[in-house]
Amino acid sequence: MNKKIVWLVLGLLALVLAVVFLAMAPHPLQSFDEFSADPRILSPLSEKIDLTGKKTLVFTWDDSGGSAGSRRYFDFRIYKGYQRYEPYIIFRQRLEPTVFSIEVDTALFEDGGKYTWSLAQSFMGQGISSEAYSLFTVTKK
Repeated sequence: MNKKIVWLVLGLLALVLAVVFLAMAPHPLQSFDEFSADPRILSPLSEKIDLTGKKTLVFTWDDSGGSAGSRRYFDFRIYKGYQRYEPYIIFRQRLEPTVFSIEVDTALFEDGGKYTWSLAQSFMGQGISSEAYSLFTVTKK
């Protein structure tokens, strides 16, 4: 008799936990970005970028992550190579919370060079998000 009660209690506990976890999960029709404070980068996203004859390269992102009203700034960075560490930063700029693109002079990039660009956003009282990033190789002929 005691074993049946124990199994019944364990079964009910498992059911309650399943209901709690399902209630906490995002709705299947909503995207992950609605729950994330990480920015979503738009371009460039390609692995190879041809800068032949171009004076600038435009980097763009959207306003999908977090609350725009509480955003303090975007932290935009370009790294030489694929390592996102301080010594590899070749360009860095803090941008206003309503800016969603930046033009960078192509003189910054070398033919055949490998680069990473990243974007994070800072929120009032919530710290800074994770970096969204993309890797690319430059071609200049």
